[in-house]
Amino acid sequence: MPDSLNVDARRPKILHLSADFPDPINTDKTPVVARLIDLVGNRYDHRVISLNRQSSSLSRVVGVLAGTQAPVSEGGLVNFAGGFALNYFAPPKGVFHASILSKLADWIAYRLVQQEAVPDLVVGYKLTVEGLVAQAVAARLGIPYALTIQGNTDQKIMLARPDLGARLRKVFHEAACVFSFAPWARRAVVRRLGERSGPILDLPCPTVHDTIHMPVAAGTTVISVFHLRNHRSKNLAGLAAAVRDIAGGDQPCKVHIYGGGSREETAHCAAIVAGIPGMELMGPRTQLELELIMNGAAAFVMPSRRESFGLVFVEALFAGLPIIYPTGASVDGYFDGLPFAIKVDARSKSQIGQAICYALAHEKELKAALAQWQNAGGLVRFTRAAIARTYAEGLDAALASHQAQEVSYV
Repeated sequence: MPDSLNVDARRPKILHLSADFPDPINTDKTPVVARLIDLVGNRYDHRVISLNRQSSSLSRVVGVLAGTQAPVSEGGLVNFAGGFALNYFAPPKGVFHASILSKLADWIAYRLVQQEAVPDLVVGYKLTVEGLVAQAVAARLGIPYALTIQGNTDQKIMLARPDLGARLRKVFHEAACVFSFAPWARRAVVRRLGERSGPILDLPCPTVHDTIHMPVAAGTTVISVFHLRNHRSKNLAGLAAAVRDIAGGDQPCKVHIYGGGSREETAHCAAIVAGIPGMELMGPRTQLELELIMNGAAAFVMPSRRESFGLVFVEALFAGLPIIYPTGASVDGYFDGLPFAIKVDARSKSQIGQAICYALAHEKELKAALAQWQNAGGLVRFTRAAIARTYAEGLDAALASHQAQEVSYV
């Protein structure tokens, strides 16, 4: 982003707490948070603490809760450019979830004070995990905090831990600003925790680049794209069942799955699609290769069971490809009422199958509508520049709210 957007010569210091940031301890994490920070990189001074949960013995957990042992092993800290990664000790299955994160917050706040590195704002990615830490760190340091809602994890934890409802409600409402990766997740949290008085902004995840390709109505293949290790959450079995039923009817189709995996993952997925006419694993492709493949396909389908955003759906729309996406997950709420974005119940193989057949039969009409939407600026909010503006708007609002409070005490 241009330097002209800087509000003053002193850039605000922002601490990002994320369990989804690629780090030296675990490089195999989604790059979404890293991309978001990069988008506003020259507007603020950023520092990242990348969190990695490590299962531990009961005796260590008791020691952490009693305050006789640190929640983080000093030997487990790994520095990287812009921050450091850590392992924090926690028992499995969410036992003592909030209590352990409170101890972790104590450790982080103390370390920041000792290093004279107290930030102006803390951002916690995921309300139900990093949000708990961010709220506690902010309270200890007397600074504001912001949150990001990530529907998958946040919904699972809120459902599994209703006893944390009051605590999560406090975290949600006291945040200076809340971002949500998708409208469906925002609505779900508001239903559980109530309407906020402060700002809450939908913040799409950024693509690597955002070149728009005009739709080409010449496709005969429906495609899906995901790493094969995620086949359960992406609902490959449900998609395969739908395609098997289609193959038994009058409108056979080709459904190609793009994405890599280990030998075991590939073998397992191959067994799921084995014997289904037209369904085939195609292996991994580069980002540029996928753009061309998408542009030449008829439609994109991924009936995920749980997904916070589903960046590949937006990538498909940039590539000129109609999408079939799940209700109550992923990008639900961004494309309501648009004919080229077909919503299905991920649990219903009949709905998935009907959507695939409809997309194939009406490819020209759907792509014409998509082209019109593209030309009217429908994709603008999903461009990197627009996402950067939304993100900066929320961060600035959070920083300004604290400045206003300080003035009110004078």
